Amino acid sequence: MTSERLRRWAERELTALFAAGHRERVRAFLALDGEADFQRLPHYVDALRRMAADAGRAGLHPFQELLRYLAARTLAFPLDRPKAALPELAQLCADLATGPSRGSILHALADLELLRSFHKIDAPGWRAEIVAGVRSLFPKVAEDVGPASELLDVLWRTGYWCRDAELMREGTRLADGRTRLLQYTGCYWQARELSLRGDAREAAALLRGMLEARAELEEHGRSWRHYVAVELAAQEAALGENGSAAKRLAEVRRDSGELHDPMLAWDLERAEADVARSRGDAPAEVAAWRRGLAVLEDLGTDRLSAEFALALGEAAQRADDAAGLDEARRRVDRLLPELRSASELAPRAARLRLY
Repeated sequence: MTSERLRRWAERELTALFAAGHRERVRAFLALDGEADFQRLPHYVDALRRMAADAGRAGLHPFQELLRYLAARTLAFPLDRPKAALPELAQLCADLATGPSRGSILHALADLELLRSFHKIDAPGWRAEIVAGVRSLFPKVAEDVGPASELLDVLWRTGYWCRDAELMREGTRLADGRTRLLQYTGCYWQARELSLRGDAREAAALLRGMLEARAELEEHGRSWRHYVAVELAAQEAALGENGSAAKRLAEVRRDSGELHDPMLAWDLERAEADVARSRGDAPAEVAAWRRGLAVLEDLGTDRLSAEFALALGEAAQRADDAAGLDEARRRVDRLLPELRSASELAPRAARLRLY
């Protein structure tokens, strides 16, 4: 749990359940904690759902709401399956809003996950709702570092996928000098903001500074260091420093093999495509976009998948790759009708004769 307030609430709830004779339920829940690694996360979600159904039958509704939240959050965040999580989150948010938990920390966190799911599915399409939601929710969690940082991350990501550097800047303004909220990802998103403004050199300098503080980076988990390295490689590619970028990506691929992190996997292929394009190697770029799309295939991150498919089509044209163009066309035909933001991408698809 990233929320200190939720952790304290859960400890009180579990203690009360234990004292009331629900010892086996509490023990079963605590035993699940050891299963929360990437490879076993689907089993973790299934177990949480089973326990939530059992808690509901026993009338343990606060405990049931916690279990439902954890299952939906796991789907939306580490498993990166927002469309699968969306129905559960929407129902949970509705139940919390109309029940005794209205206004609780669990209610706020469920709303956060709903915003996260919408931004992963189609950030430009749901931009107005996401921004309004973040602005409304942030004051309720501002002093709880975990969820406050995650809300800023949702806003920064929405700004990035909308190609709106000023919206990204709003995240920093919302933090309002709370340095702990900026410590984890602030420099990373500042670098991405700089890249949108066309300053790849300054972005790369910020990211190199983050990597040099390796011990501090790894306090937030090994995968975070890899995300920073991948973004630095993308900036190096923009600067024409392709040898350094390729070497960096090879190191990430070697060191992250056992993590099974889908977000890192598709981000790695995006950066590989950047390096190939900078080198003028269109076939290698086609291969990278195809690998990225294979990762995204079942995730439900529709806008991102559409952007990858369009990039595949552009690279396939440069490579004179008919099969690549056909694949891009099939994917775009399937994805664009599902997108709220389809009108933004349709002209680009039309220029490629993909849609």
